[in-house]
Amino acid sequence: MRIVLTGPESTGKTTMAEQLSLWYKGRMIPEFAREYLTNREGIYNIQDVYNISARQLQISKNEYHSSLQIEDTDLLTSYIWLEDKFGIRDKQIWSSLEQWRPDLYLLCATDLPWQKDPLREDQWRRNIIAQKYFKNLERLTARFCVVEGSGRQRFNKARFFIESM
Repeated sequence: MRIVLTGPESTGKTTMAEQLSLWYKGRMIPEFAREYLTNREGIYNIQDVYNISARQLQISKNEYHSSLQIEDTDLLTSYIWLEDKFGIRDKQIWSSLEQWRPDLYLLCATDLPWQKDPLREDQWRRNIIAQKYFKNLERLTARFCVVEGSGRQRFNKARFFIESM
């Protein structure tokens, strides 16, 4: 089973992915963009987004072994990133999303306080970007649930959605 944490910046995706992978003893796939952009001090261009999306997909597919896999993002983030920052709606990435759709997306809500990070840039646009995630998940006809709340409440909601499958 593949579960992907998704949503705007600073919504607890990494923390939740780590917690869930420990709880369920599943494999955790980190967000490759963080590693990639740290090496570039957060500066990127269109080609960088394509490089990130290709590597994220490769890691996801290479690590998948039919057991539980928790992913701290997937190609949906690259798709929205390209659209939001560069006005590109990439058909190839969309097609890959349709073909490598997870069993469940956990869309992390923007109800957590913003955490400053040198790689984050959209503090004041989180709700706008959250709507892009929501609309694209609907368009993808993906199975998804919105995870809200803080701390233990948020974690328990995520577990409830997973266990309801």
